[in-house]
Amino acid sequence: MSFADRLKAARKEKNMLQQELAEASGVAYRTIQNWESGSRRPSNFAKVELVAAALGVSTSELLDDNESFIAEAGEKYGSKGAKDAEGLLMEMRALFTNGEMKDDDMDAFMRALQETYWEIKEHNKQKFDPNKNIKPRASKKQ
Repeated sequence: MSFADRLKAARKEKNMLQQELAEASGVAYRTIQNWESGSRRPSNFAKVELVAAALGVSTSELLDDNESFIAEAGEKYGSKGAKDAEGLLMEMRALFTNGEMKDDDMDAFMRALQETYWEIKEHNKQKFDPNKNIKPRASKKQ
């Protein structure tokens, strides 16, 4: 079941309309619509937390591990981070589709891969921070 399906089912379980969920969570109505239609995926984990709280469910009931990973990447690194994370997961899915790796081994590999991804992203963020080595300009004398 997809995030869109789980979200819609949880909302219907609470007998809420999309507009009511938007008001209760503080998340835009259009965002709720896009998520439920599947036209967009969450790229902001904080918004998913707000929606989950309004529905009285945990975020893990709405997001699977991959969706959580993408949302966390979006939260930390913006839309590019979310797209990168999604691309990485698609490549891994292709790698594992025809493989013979056991489920436990695949889970361990993915956890290690995700940890490495976050470490490298943080390293690159610090390494390429455009404001890191900027010295203040000396004021001009008049």
